Amino acid sequence: MIAIYLILNKITNKRYVGSSVNYDKRKKKHIHELTKNIHANRYLQSAWDKNGWHSFEFIILEVLAEKINIVEREQYWMDYFKSYDPELGYNLRPKAENNQGMVFTEEHKRKIGLGNKGKVISEEQKDRARNQIISSEHRLSISQANKGKLASKETRDKMSASRKGIIKSPEWMEKIRLGNIGKTIPQEQRNKIAETLKNKNILIINSGNEVKLIKDTK
Repeated sequence: MIAIYLILNKITNKRYVGSSVNYDKRKKKHIHELTKNIHANRYLQSAWDKNGWHSFEFIILEVLAEKINIVEREQYWMDYFKSYDPELGYNLRPKAENNQGMVFTEEHKRKIGLGNKGKVISEEQKDRARNQIISSEHRLSISQANKGKLASKETRDKMSASRKGIIKSPEWMEKIRLGNIGKTIPQEQRNKIAETLKNKNILIINSGNEVKLIKDTK
């Protein structure tokens, strides 16, 4: 359900106006983070801790048919209640906007990590994550964000362990081969590959930009 909603403090009458393309999911997220004391909105969190969960009520202000004007409608209700006025509400900003690209503090990220510790992810959620289609733009943004980053040895070991025993289909191998066509492998990387495979039953043929691996027949 696409909706504009209100979180009302029944003790102080202060309000928080929000919007979501999935109201039920967003409501659960609010309650989870507030209960775990990891909510990004420090004013709402402080009031929740002081007055208790029973003092708050979630109210749907408006249901939208599509999300195209969701920010505009959220702004309307923020202005209506003046929820960005510290005396009247909990909204941190006077302008409605989504949180995409918002930078969280290290302390907030630490709290989220602690709040999620021990949380069990169902098989259904895992399947949904595996089957999620990621756009090319999103893949590019992830690639750019990770460019130049060096994974720790512990992370590399975990990645290696997670891939052990995975059977690679011929189709998958062909995709990898096609994806690497035309790529230049730096000399340093070729040397590392050679060093890694040293003493293994494999013959290494270094030809230009290609590193061919052939099983030794001895």
